[in-house]
Amino acid sequence: MLIHHFGVVKIANKDYADRRQWKHFTGLKELMLRRIEVPDDVILYIADSLEWIPTFNPSTQKEQSGITYHGITIIPSSGAKAAASIFGAWASLLSLSPEVLRLTAWFSLPKGETNQGGYEGLHLRRDDVTSSLNAIVSACERVSESGGAEYLLHLGI
Repeated sequence: MLIHHFGVVKIANKDYADRRQWKHFTGLKELMLRRIEVPDDVILYIADSLEWIPTFNPSTQKEQSGITYHGITIIPSSGAKAAASIFGAWASLLSLSPEVLRLTAWFSLPKGETNQGGYEGLHLRRDDVTSSLNAIVSACERVSESGGAEYLLHLGI
């Protein structure tokens, strides 16, 4: 299963605006004060709404919107409030589901077929998903309250 990692990082440990510090990506998970894992299927399901979050791409050194799916994303204090609202809204909505969360995913065709496709189904444990999303909300709240001393680091797949 593909996993996205999120975690709070102190700017004193890794200043995201210093491009030289992002040449080597080893050890980034160890910088996180608490690592939060979210399955890729969940990120894909909520991806459209993640585009509303103001973020920073340390590889390009540019502000952007949304997470970098195949790379690293910084959610600074300026984007943490929006991120907390979005992840919190999803956690609240999904908490209303049955214990086994069944979601409709992407449309796919069997190999070699052109007419016989269908939608993939996701089956996830509701409490695992909502717990991860709520942990991101807590991390975003911490970043918001840090006065710019911390940021949320996202490591894509």
